[in-house]
Amino acid sequence: MADNTVQQPVWCVQTPIEAYDAEQAARDKLHYNSLMNPAEYSRERHERFRAMGLTPSFPRGMRFDAFVNLPWLSMVAYNRPDFYADVADFVSPKLFALLDQPPGSLQGLPTRTDWKHGEPPGWSYVWLSYIPTVPAMDLERSKVEVLWKTQNGQPVQRIGNREGPLVLRQDLVPPCGLFLAAEEPSTLLATDAVAAAVLQAGCTGIEFVEVETAYSRYGALRRRGLNGVELRPSGVESRQKNRIPVPDA
Repeated sequence: MADNTVQQPVWCVQTPIEAYDAEQAARDKLHYNSLMNPAEYSRERHERFRAMGLTPSFPRGMRFDAFVNLPWLSMVAYNRPDFYADVADFVSPKLFALLDQPPGSLQGLPTRTDWKHGEPPGWSYVWLSYIPTVPAMDLERSKVEVLWKTQNGQPVQRIGNREGPLVLRQDLVPPCGLFLAAEEPSTLLATDAVAAAVLQAGCTGIEFVEVETAYSRYGALRRRGLNGVELRPSGVESRQKNRIPVPDA
């Protein structure tokens, strides 16, 4: 990976291009693989935030003691990725167990999952309803626009437009295996230990890419492979088309 001094490798969690294309095909042609009740569950989430006097800025910022309007998914049984990102993130029970390290660090609530076109797998997706958030990005070394936002009455820094690579904080200590970057709460991060375990288990629909190139216009360049760091084929192809030198993994 590019030079940074985070002691434990940290990866950005994304959906592989191939899996995203398959999801789009299922959604467009079969009208499945979609969240059926986004308005209902989003409304309840916002009401919970307001009741606590909090700003409902992001859906993964609090644990729920109970939740009435659980997400309802309609999915194609023959194409069932372990990681499925829609309005929220959904994972198979197998993947949730691997991501939830140490156990109890995440909150995963059940969903109603209706399976179509194939043999049902015998499980329903788990909604990743709470994920810890910590400061993770070095905003001085990252080439980004820094915005000040107000959240719960307090000023917080957020990443605006990106002009170059993101850089992780040198003092970053992951709180658990899966966590969010406070400077950009849409960015899921994972430790190398969790990434390795997920890959070894053969989970689908998920990949762990280099943070610094995760949001490049040419796609991420490197990712975590089974045997360590490897070049990401689509990232290499994109750079070659644009006549950009591709370094070694």
